[in-house]
Amino acid sequence: MRTRDHTSPDLIEGCLIAYAKRYIPCISRSNWKQPSSTSLPPSQDEQRELLETIISNLPREKRLTSSTSAIKFLFRLLRTANILNIAEIYRDAPEKKIGSQFEQATLDDLLVPSYSYLNETLYDVDCVERILGYFLDELEITITQNEDEQDNENIRSSERANTNEFSEVITYTMLIQRKD
Repeated sequence: MRTRDHTSPDLIEGCLIAYAKRYIPCISRSNWKQPSSTSLPPSQDEQRELLETIISNLPREKRLTSSTSAIKFLFRLLRTANILNIAEIYRDAPEKKIGSQFEQATLDDLLVPSYSYLNETLYDVDCVERILGYFLDELEITITQNEDEQDNENIRSSERANTNEFSEVITYTMLIQRKD
């Protein structure tokens, strides 16, 4: 899909979002309907394979029209990846895309549940740290490329606001009870 230069990354991502919502029950349970009454829902292995394929085809570029629905979908994609226990390499792409659109994320979005029995916290704090790291890396690149003092000050104030939001998430997750 990526070899065609004339296809917009926004169009590809939009198609992948619509396809995932329709064919992966874990992503959107309220909107998911079986294609026909005779077919069974996809097995967990089929869902995992389909999710890995969708993630591997997501455009790497930042969306031109960043929206809250797109960021919410990326977080649902990440939660589904945790539920289906897909490989770390496939979790990296949504985390990077979320990091590039971090301004659109809400505190509720950042509370990604941990489905691992090895983790002692209710939420996946490591995932949120990686997302914030991707955001800060991209922000640093933007600051170094931007020499206009006014723009740099706006970016720094945005960075401070997002850092404060992240510290609020960490504080909140520390108050959550440990899993039994």
